Parts: sequence; structure tokens; C-alpha cells
Amino acid sequence: MDLTMQVRFLSCIILTACHGFLLTNKTGIPSVGTSAFTDYHYLMLTDALGAQKQLLSQMETFVLQLQNQLKTVNQEVKDLKSGNSAVHQSLAVVELKNETSELRVKTTRLQNSYDILQKKFDTIQNENNVLKHDNAALKSQITDSHNLSIHTKQQLDSLTHSIAASNIQNVTTIQSNVDTLTSQVKSRLHSLEQNYALLSKEIRTVNGTIKEMDQHVALTSCGKNDADYIGGHLIKFPVTKTSIGINNIAEFVKTGQFNCSKSGVYLFSVFVTRVGNGDSQFGMYRNDHPISSVMIEYGAKGNHFSGSGTVVVQISAGDILSANTVSSFRVSGTYSCFTVIKIY
Repeated sequence: MDLTMQVRFLSCIILTACHGFLLTNKTGIPSVGTSAFTDYHYLMLTDALGAQKQLLSQMETFVLQLQNQLKTVNQEVKDLKSGNSAVHQSLAVVELKNETSELRVKTTRLQNSYDILQKKFDTIQNENNVLKHDNAALKSQITDSHNLSIHTKQQLDSLTHSIAASNIQNVTTIQSNVDTLTSQVKSRLHSLEQNYALLSKEIRTVNGTIKEMDQHVALTSCGKNDADYIGGHLIKFPVTKTSIGINNIAEFVKTGQFNCSKSGVYLFSVFVTRVGNGDSQFGMYRNDHPISSVMIEYGAKGNHFSGSGTVVVQISAGDILSANTVSSFRVSGTYSCFTVIKIY
């Protein structure tokens, strides 16, 4: 930076001198009619040259200073390079030492592993020797067994050829007896199988009967309004109070007939109330055959008189129970009911 300023200063002096030297109208000395330099010009030129020499001397001094500084810097750079090289070498030595230690540890581990493997190899070698010995002994036993088998077969062949004819006859007789006994056993087994099939069928039938007996059936249904019936007509009970296990309740409500779907013993009860004077009669029927008849007698007081019938009847699936009028009379629906209960 100092060198740049000095160069700029020197340039300014030279320009000033040249300016004063070339432009005479600014020197203050008239130049008209003159053809040579004046003393003033020489003085100015001398001063400029002196200033230039002084400036050159300063520049030389500055250059020397710069050279010394450059040498110093170069020396420092060399020192730094030398120091870095030493540091790098020290780090490399430390790393080599660490790697050497790790290699020693790994070598020790490998040596230990090798010793263990050597022991295992020795053990396996010993076991292999034992197995070889056992194998040789086994081969010897197999050879002995084979020889014994051949000898035994020869003896059996000799014994077979030496059996007497009587013994062969005995064997034939025994075989015949065995065949007869086998035939008898087969016949007996066939008979037992048939009996078992029949027994299984009976058991299935009994189980079906028990299952049907275990199914609950109950029905109670009553009349709705008073209605006039002529003799021999079905009495209807359209208002169902209880229905258990009844699959055709709609048919009963419509016709007044109970169609049995589960065979068994049933309790059959009918309660009928008549309206009006005079005696009347109704019957309880199974498949249009009377089971019981009920007489409703006229009383002295009132005009509602009732009668009921209850029976126990055994019926099968498809049988029909009903209540029919025997004589003509008016039935009070509210006070008349039809009940069927499966007992078992």
C-alpha cells in the first residue's frame, strides 16, 4: 500500500514539472522571442530529478524491506511444513501402535480359538476311532448271523423233508377242522349281525317314540260369540288361549277340529254352555267316532246352563279330535272352551 502511494506521488511531481516546462504561460516568465531554456526551467527540472532520485531511493529501501519480509515468511512456511510433517509422523506412529495392539489381541483370540478347535478335533477323532471299532464288530456279528441263518434254513429244509406221512395227514385233518370251525363262526357272526341290525332298528323306533313322547303339546281355545247349532254339527272355538307345539292352529280355528301331529296319550276336555230352555247334548269324537257324550240339563233359574266332559285318549299322528252337537241348541261362545294336553 505504501509503494502505491509513493508511485502516485512521483507521478504527480513529474506531471507538474512537465506541465510547467511545456506550458510557459503558466511559469510567469515571458517566452516570446526566446528559443532556449531559461534558468527557471533548469531549476524546476533539477528539483524534479532530485525528487525522483529521493523517491527511487525510498522505493529501493521499501523493496529491500519486502524481500526481507518475504524471506522471513518463507522460513516460517518451511518451519510450519517441517512441524506438520513431524506431527503427521507422530500420528501415524500412534495409529500403527494402536493397530499393532489390536492385531496382538486378535492374534491371541485366534490362538485360543485354534486351541479349542484342536481339542474338538481330537475328541471327534477319538469318537471316530471308537465308531470304526464298533462298525467292525457289527460287521462280524452280521456275518455270524448270516451264517447262522443259512445253517438254520438248511436244518428246516431237512426237517420238512423228514416229516412222516402220518404227520401230514394230521395236519390235513386239523386244517379241515379249522375250516369247519371258521364256517361255523362266520355263520354265527352273520346271525349276530342280523340280530344287531334288528335291535338297532328297534332302538331307533323306541328312541323316536321317546322323542315324540317328550314333545309337549297343549291347546286351549274358546268360543267368541253366541251361535245356534243344529244337531250333528262341529262346535268351533276360534279364540285361542294357549297353543304349544301346535303346527296347524289356523286349521283348528277355521274348522274346530284338532289334527294330531305327534302321537301319544292326550287329555281331552270340552266345556260347553248353552243359552235357553230345555235340555241339550253334545259329544266328544275321535275320527268321527264318539268317545264320550255330555248332557246339559235345564235348570229352574236363569237361562245359561253348562256341561263338561274330560277323557284320556291315545291317538296317533293324523287322528282328529272334535266336539259335535247331538241336539240343536244355542251355544254361549264366551263360556265354552276346548282343551287338549299331551300327557306322554
